[in-house]
Amino acid sequence: MPPPPPSPTPSSIPLIDLSPFFHPSTPSAKSSVASSLTLACSTLGFAYITGLGVENDIADAFRWSKTFFGLSYEEKMRAPHPDTPMPHRGYSGAGVERVYSREEREREGFDRDRMEEEEGDGRGEGEGKGKVEDYKEAFDLGSSLNSFQPNIFPPPSVLPGFEEYTLSLYAKLHSTARIILSALALGLDLPENEKESLLSLFTGQNNQLRLLHYPPVEEGKVKGKVVGRMSAHQDWSGFTMLWQEDIDSEGEAGLELEDPARKGTWLKARPPRGAAVINMGDMLERITNGESPSHTYASASGAFELRGGQAGSSPLCIV
Repeated sequence: MPPPPPSPTPSSIPLIDLSPFFHPSTPSAKSSVASSLTLACSTLGFAYITGLGVENDIADAFRWSKTFFGLSYEEKMRAPHPDTPMPHRGYSGAGVERVYSREEREREGFDRDRMEEEEGDGRGEGEGKGKVEDYKEAFDLGSSLNSFQPNIFPPPSVLPGFEEYTLSLYAKLHSTARIILSALALGLDLPENEKESLLSLFTGQNNQLRLLHYPPVEEGKVKGKVVGRMSAHQDWSGFTMLWQEDIDSEGEAGLELEDPARKGTWLKARPPRGAAVINMGDMLERITNGESPSHTYASASGAFELRGGQAGSSPLCIV
């Protein structure tokens, strides 16, 4: 039995190579990797993961994402996200969304409809009481078998092949996610029947694939609290896999993770090229009785600024 992996330090996010689960390997190699993953999830709640075998798929995803977000607003609005919360599908323009933190969601007397009414619709600068626009664009899709949340795609004439590609990526990342769940089950030392019960909760019909784009924004608008990026929050899901690109030339990260051991201290996520950031969500925290706690993350402050016209983008899969 290999020695237990070292605990992540407060100033580091561990890098975990999951290739033993995606290629022929030995039981001991899988056990060692599963232990490292479970330890990271039980302490920081975050890790960089590599070896998933999706590097080419993610490179393609960035190209498709740039092509889609490079369309005119009118073309993107051929696949409009409905004005209602459900279905959470289609295109949302910059400044339309707002992310709520766990504290806001669990606050006594929290009323989402009332809060959104007070904030305004988020489509104009500074609308609403204390509203800070979540300044990003998003395209959301899910399983074609989910009748409760049907997909909303632009017509093929707007972007030929986009629907077919994104649905194939969705299926590929769902298969990847199930293997990661198997690794977590091994690290948690679950018996086979409990592992199968865990996997049965994640059928792929309720996953979500998001393509995100962060347009350049003037620093003054951020400092004036007119606009922001993705505010601090926890994910409601089992876990999230996120890939990011366009880390700027000054080394600024596009994502920050709150150190659970030192609240208010933020770790900059600078994953190696091709690596994903994985973070645990509320559902997996509950399913594992707190063994894999959900923690807080946000867009990094440095990503707010206009830096040579660069803008970040990221595909992420919510499981």
